[in-house]
Amino acid sequence: MNQLVRTVKRYPFQVWAVVSNLGVFAWLQANTGRFVQEGKAMMATHQSDLERFWNFLKENPLIVLGIAVILVISFHFLENIGRTIFTLLNLLLLLKILGVF
Repeated sequence: MNQLVRTVKRYPFQVWAVVSNLGVFAWLQANTGRFVQEGKAMMATHQSDLERFWNFLKENPLIVLGIAVILVISFHFLENIGRTIFTLLNLLLLLKILGVF
């Protein structure tokens, strides 16, 4: 128990981030079945569109490679921005719970 108290005192923000994100994981776990059913229904509805898209990808590999390179470069630059946004959102949530807002 003392180890837990020391950890919370030493890393309060990191502990708060873990606890706040557990709610997100619990929500995802509770709704996974519904997401799977909706995804299967959507795939059945749009089967011909998916087949046309797959054929386009097979016939144009250079376009796919170009899009992949652009995405990798974009995500490389957005990685630090994403961490900053995540940190700020967790801080805002903490301030809201503490009653600052």
